[in-house]
Amino acid sequence: YIFVEQSNIYSMQRLLLLGLVSAMLTACTPDEVTEVKSTYPSGEKKVEYILSPTETDEFIKVGERHYYENGQIELEGRYDSEGKRQGRWKYWYPNGKLWSMCDYSSGLKDGESKVYFENGKVRYFGEYKEDKKIGTWKFYEESGQLTNEIRY
Repeated sequence: YIFVEQSNIYSMQRLLLLGLVSAMLTACTPDEVTEVKSTYPSGEKKVEYILSPTETDEFIKVGERHYYENGQIELEGRYDSEGKRQGRWKYWYPNGKLWSMCDYSSGLKDGESKVYFENGKVRYFGEYKEDKKIGTWKFYEESGQLTNEIRY
C-alpha cells in the first residue's frame, strides 16, 4: 500500500513537471502577453492578440490567433515591426486538422504554401516569391492522386 502511494506521488510529480515544460514550450516569448480581443456569445474566445512591450512600455501587436466557437484554433500568425504578416501563417479546420499554411515576408506571400483536404491529404502546394506564384504547383484529388501541375 505504501509503495502504491509513493508511486502515485511520483506519477503526479512527473505529470506536473511535464505540464510545466509543455506550458513553457508553447507560451509566448517571456515578455509577450496575450489579450482576448473578442469572444463568442458563449464566452469562448474568438480573437486573441499577442502583444510585445516597446521601449516606452506600450504594447504592439506581434501576432494573433482566431478560434472557432468550439475552442479549436482557426488561424495563427505573427507580424513584423511594421504590422505586416511575417513567417508561417497556419489555418485549421474546426476539427483541429491543418487546413493550410503559407510563409510571409513583410506582408507578402514568400515561400512555401500548402493546402490540405480535411482528411489530411495535400490538396495543392507550391511556392511564392514576393506574392507571385513561382515554380511548379501541384494539385491533387482527395484520394491523393496528382491531377494537375502548373508551372509559373
